[in-house]
Amino acid sequence: MPRLGWNSEFVQQLLDKLPWGHHCVLLDKLKTREDREWYLRKAIEHNWSRNILVMQIERELAGDEEPFSNDPQ
Repeated sequence: MPRLGWNSEFVQQLLDKLPWGHHCVLLDKLKTREDREWYLRKAIEHNWSRNILVMQIERELAGDEEPFSNDPQ
């Protein structure tokens, strides 16, 4: 999928683990491939819903430093 900025096969395998709505959020809200890949990995690692993914991105853009995790403590 090089047209969308995802060109490594490993990243493609990661993309296959998220629903299409997550992909749209990553493409719409983030400018760089590196940011998209970072959030892609975190969304998979923490099993974020699309709404949590959006909230995480917006918190980062607003300057919040404490990342949110829906993992049980």
